Amino acid sequence: MSFISFSEFIAGQLDTMFIGHSLGPVNLGIYNRAYMLVYLPVYNINVSITRVLFPSFSRVQSEPVRLRNAYISLVTIVSAIVIPICGIILISAKEVIAVLLGAQFTEAVPIAQMLAIAIPIGSLHFGGPICDALARLNQKLVVQLSYLCVLLILFVMLGSYGLPGYALALLLGLSFRSIGYIYLLTTILQVDLTLYRNAYFSPLRTATIIVVTGYLADVCLQSLSLPAGYLLATKFALGTLIFLVFTFRFPNPHLRKEMMTVLTRLLSASIPETFPFKYLRPYCTFLMSTAYKEHD
Repeated sequence: MSFISFSEFIAGQLDTMFIGHSLGPVNLGIYNRAYMLVYLPVYNINVSITRVLFPSFSRVQSEPVRLRNAYISLVTIVSAIVIPICGIILISAKEVIAVLLGAQFTEAVPIAQMLAIAIPIGSLHFGGPICDALARLNQKLVVQLSYLCVLLILFVMLGSYGLPGYALALLLGLSFRSIGYIYLLTTILQVDLTLYRNAYFSPLRTATIIVVTGYLADVCLQSLSLPAGYLLATKFALGTLIFLVFTFRFPNPHLRKEMMTVLTRLLSASIPETFPFKYLRPYCTFLMSTAYKEHD
């Protein structure tokens, strides 16, 4: 565990070391701000969930069916939240950076947009926590060291293209690690690859609609010369509305099943009929009716 943690630390700091050495502190600051803008929301969501679920995974490690079901629930729910959020970050990166960091960080915009694609790819498989919970440390070490070597090669190859090159290298490296973990988990948990297709497709569709809507909003509002704060509020509102509509009004079958499970447990408890709980029962009825229609 100590050696794996050390290798993860090195891999996490490799981009900082390369950029600081080859491009200097100014470019390193631009890259770092762009990275944290995307990383912190995703990190906080993932860590909050994995800290709760790690003991649960450990307790059911000898019950493959329960473990597999818990993992499917984890990937489905977190993907439905994180991928659209990264879509909102992608379309509003220019305004977020202008409002929070200032005009001197304009160069961070394309880096943040590329990282908004890279970081979800690298975090939504949950291979690391699952391997820790199941004590599959040898397999995890192989994946992690392979990722470290590939990332090193990519930084050397693409570093001459500046910050976009390093961002692309990170995107390709995280994609490589994700493929390794997904292959490992399909072996350990006997999970079919269709799980990932079903879990990722609907959030990706929602994120695509958010990005297209944000681009159209940019085109329509460009002539008005609105302050960055107004543009940020507009894009955030549009992105949030699309996220809520497509996630809760048109959930995919797997996400709907997870939501129905959670709502059923809440409704079976002694919850007072107060806001927002009084709206849970009709929504649960709606989910059940859509499930019956699809079945028919």
